[in-house]
Amino acid sequence: QATLTLLRIDGYDEMIAKRGFRAAEQALLFMSQALRVSVRDTDHIARYGRDVFAALLPEATESDAAAVIARVRGEIA
Repeated sequence: QATLTLLRIDGYDEMIAKRGFRAAEQALLFMSQALRVSVRDTDHIARYGRDVFAALLPEATESDAAAVIARVRGEIA
């Protein structure tokens, strides 16, 4: 069993419009750092779109994925 979860940066386009591309780049950097510290060594992360990251969590249940998402949100906060 594996779980694939997608994580989107809310308000990405509005951020670009109000604060510019540098702010958006910072948001992408924060998200990638938060993902790296929130997943296991066996998990895989990738940029999936402009404002979306994908996390492939081998042998993870839905509740495991929810815990990863909660850790990412905590890191960003």
